[in-house]
Amino acid sequence: MWIKGKRRKTDTEYNIPLLNIPKMILDYYSKKNHDGSILPVISIIKYNRWLKKVAIQCNITKNMSSHLARHTFATLTLTKGVSIESVSKMLGHTSISTTQIYAKITDKKIGNEMNVFAGSVKKLDAKFHTTTVEDLKINDVLLSLKIRTGKASGTVWETLASKLWRYMANVERQSFISELGNKENKPATIRDFYIVFSRFFWGTKLQRCDLRFNEYLCSI
Repeated sequence: MWIKGKRRKTDTEYNIPLLNIPKMILDYYSKKNHDGSILPVISIIKYNRWLKKVAIQCNITKNMSSHLARHTFATLTLTKGVSIESVSKMLGHTSISTTQIYAKITDKKIGNEMNVFAGSVKKLDAKFHTTTVEDLKINDVLLSLKIRTGKASGTVWETLASKLWRYMANVERQSFISELGNKENKPATIRDFYIVFSRFFWGTKLQRCDLRFNEYLCSI
């Protein structure tokens, strides 16, 4: 279902596909009589006055108005990946330059796009790290975390962690250390280290299908 028509202000066409929530609103109001209109039509002054009352009840300090909805729609759709051409058509703008005024480029949008870019150059990044960064040794990592090794109670965990470490590429080890640095609660024992490391290991390996599970079990 679509809403199609022409803007009174610019006489340009607009085409808006209806999502589930707008359909539910239409279904609710379709059971009531509004003098031939699908939705109740009120004056813009009364509409904005009611919006401000809603804002007060919801503890919203921003100045609420009907125009704010267009700005929010443009910013939200662009942040979620909708093209500026499509947003411009839905808003009924005569040129994309007008849409750019409404749709500010947010930090979140930049972050999302750079994450996509980072994924596309992952292989190149891995090659670069493999040739330029010195191999991380597990003992150095455990030492930096102040985890004591050599205890009889931790021998099994230490052995398992070392075997996993040998299967990891150096760039993956670097990623693990970076992820570990962002955690508030860092592992305090070799057992805790193995649990955290094995989760990262299997999440990486199984996702890329680099390693067969039986192959690893046989190596142990």
